[in-house]
Amino acid sequence: MGPARVSDLAPGEYVVTGEVNGFAKLIRENVVVREGLNLALDLTMKIGGISEVLDVKADTPMLESKTAVEAVNIGGDFQRALPLSALRTWADALTVVPGVVTSRARFQLYYLYGTHQLSGVALIDGADATSVLQGSTLYSQFGRETFSDIQVKTGGVDASTPLGLGTVVTVATQSGADQFRGAAGFQYEPKGWNADNTPGGQSLTVTTRQSDFSLGGPIARGRAWFFGSARVARNATGVPRSTPQQCETSSTTHGRTLPPTPKQTRL
Repeated sequence: MGPARVSDLAPGEYVVTGEVNGFAKLIRENVVVREGLNLALDLTMKIGGISEVLDVKADTPMLESKTAVEAVNIGGDFQRALPLSALRTWADALTVVPGVVTSRARFQLYYLYGTHQLSGVALIDGADATSVLQGSTLYSQFGRETFSDIQVKTGGVDASTPLGLGTVVTVATQSGADQFRGAAGFQYEPKGWNADNTPGGQSLTVTTRQSDFSLGGPIARGRAWFFGSARVARNATGVPRSTPQQCETSSTTHGRTLPPTPKQTRL
């Protein structure tokens, strides 16, 4: 039996079956497919009758077999179980990758081996999902339920990947199944919960109103499925100012006084 190539498989666990006239039927179970990995399976079929079945018991090879890429794969269920941030951002899973550090606890920015977070690449089902100006994951906001597998390339990035010197992340989205499955979540932090420890100035403020929804299931059982997710985020961060800075902001311009207006960044 000659070589065969199967591409564009969704991450998951598969059963490989081989049937050729004059040979015993071959079954290879527990073949785990991960995002971005090229796996090679050597299947040897034995001469036998049609009624014979050869059940192969072996571990799935988890090494990249085509290129010298160094990468870490993070399963969707694993990244959803990690208590890494209050905003439940999918990219928080990058903090478990060796060589990756983050600069803040909220709206995290990720640096791989010292490279700037603006030079990162995030591919969602093969499509570039970052800003055209920079590759920060701040511009790739999805609920955690969206993805089934995440791969982070840490070295030996192949030429097919868009140019980027920071983290190179490829993710595969979820798909529906024969059972309905959904999730919902809500994070809330009003401005009133922030402490005021800058008398006469402007304290750092954080407000959060973020909702996540997902639902998947069958359209026709065993044949067609659907999956969708949505995130509605109204999050804001107020810029802190000392008392002299606040007074300078309130200075008189052209005969009228400008009230102090804290700047905000929104996602």
